[in-house]
Amino acid sequence: MTLVQPALEGKTLKAALRALARQDPDLASALADVGPPPPRGRPAEFASLLDIVLAQQVSTHSYRAIAQRLEATIGVCTPAAILDLGESHFREIGFPRRPMQDRSTSRPSRCCLTMRRWPS
Repeated sequence: MTLVQPALEGKTLKAALRALARQDPDLASALADVGPPPPRGRPAEFASLLDIVLAQQVSTHSYRAIAQRLEATIGVCTPAAILDLGESHFREIGFPRRPMQDRSTSRPSRCCLTMRRWPS
């Protein structure tokens, strides 16, 4: 089993959308009106995972500000760089408190310990 699926974009995406549009008149109408969505592929790496999780936690405006501050603070986003940040740095960067805590115990989350095993 693989967790990273090949990107569905370009000709493959267009072919898949055409096949779906043949089955769904509403989708066919939407595609005719606005065209296919832009490519949204991301590299299969730790920074992409962190980016996706952060973007789901806060508003777009907050996400952009936090992402810029994180990049300015650590440069290249790797599990090791994240683990080296203390909780105070996360707060200074603007990470929301909830994702940094284990919701059942209100203590800092232990999930980051598994990050040491991830490729950077």
